[in-house]
Amino acid sequence: IEIVEELAAQLEDSYDALVADGLSHEEAWDEIRRQMPDGETLARELLAADPPPRLSGFRELLGQGVLRDVQSSLRLLIKDRGFTATTVLTVAVCLGANAAIFTVVNSVLLRPLPIPGADRIVAMGDVYPTITPDDILSNTAPSYVDRRTAISALEEQAMFSYWFDTIAVDGAPEEIRGMRATPALFPVLRVQPALGRTFTDAEGEIGAERKIILSHGLWQRLYGGDPAVVGRDLRLGWTGQRYTIVGVMPRGFSFFEQGDDGHAPVAGEAFKFWIPLALTPAQLSDDARTRYGFFQSGRLRAGASIEQ
Repeated sequence: IEIVEELAAQLEDSYDALVADGLSHEEAWDEIRRQMPDGETLARELLAADPPPRLSGFRELLGQGVLRDVQSSLRLLIKDRGFTATTVLTVAVCLGANAAIFTVVNSVLLRPLPIPGADRIVAMGDVYPTITPDDILSNTAPSYVDRRTAISALEEQAMFSYWFDTIAVDGAPEEIRGMRATPALFPVLRVQPALGRTFTDAEGEIGAERKIILSHGLWQRLYGGDPAVVGRDLRLGWTGQRYTIVGVMPRGFSFFEQGDDGHAPVAGEAFKFWIPLALTPAQLSDDARTRYGFFQSGRLRAGASIEQ
């Protein structure tokens, strides 16, 4: 454990030094990643330097799959800058297969979100004890509508899902990760855009949803930080539809940035745009009560509790 803590401290010191030398956050972590050994090499070196006492079967266990957890946790370390390296590496080396679940809980639930009043944000989902993993909070559109009516402890609720599309970057199509979200998402998070606005309630309806909000990084890549970008159209390649840019989020804004497997994200998995989630009559019907694939979040009212 001492070696893990020492390595974690060295990584954090290296990161701070690189940023102090003028590198951006992305450049600093890219450099840290280049300096880091792969998960298998790191695990061998840690075990060789500090063999766990009275755990003769640990090396055999490590060979049966813990190495994958080491590698996965290192990706979390590189991506989640506010999360302590000590926790990630300790879990990866010492807890084996449980590391994946632990990092999900910490990165999504325990680590404070970079939004106002983050401790008031809750996630909800349908869980069936005999068939649903208890770390997956998936939803249907009818469940979302039911909760908006039935739960008075929340001042606002929103539903969202992943969305991948292609956007022309430097003349070449590139697959970009985005999010479809009901307009209430940004009021739930209480985050204002750096430019423009967020979605109106009307833009959450079929026929009015061709609007898009860009991440700060995508705005820089596509438009070089041009402040006059609001009001321009951007074509998404999957549907061929044009979306009107209504806003640009602040630098560093992130929310629910898990990897495609539900765990820690890796490079390229950050959300780079948001479009309105407009629900069809079919999605809202009782026939859709088993059609999962959405996530739901809400903000507790003042004085309200999670138990309520």
